[in-house]
Amino acid sequence: MERVAARCAVALLGLVALFQIALVAGAPWGAFTQGGQTSGTLPLAGRLLAIVANTASQSASERMLWAPFSLVLAIVIGFVMWRTRRGEVVHASNVD
Repeated sequence: MERVAARCAVALLGLVALFQIALVAGAPWGAFTQGGQTSGTLPLAGRLLAIVANTASQSASERMLWAPFSLVLAIVIGFVMWRTRRGEVVHASNVD
C-alpha cells in the first residue's frame, strides 16, 4: 500500500511541476496562481515567481485548486512516512 501512496505522491508532485512549467512557458492560468491578480498569461515577473504555489492566497480560484491538492499530497506523504518509519525505505528500483 505504501508503494501506491508513494506513486500517488510522485504523480501529484509531477502535476505541480507541469503546472509551474506551463505557467513559466506562458499558459493562460494566471487566475490560479499568485493571488489570481492576473487573468490569462502571467507577465515575465509573474512567471519568475510562478515557482511557488501559495495555498494561503486571497484568490478563491487559487485556494480552490491548491488547498485540496496540498491536503491530499500531505496525507499521501504522511502515509508513506508512517509506513516506512521503521527504517524500511521504498526504493524506486523496488517499486512494481
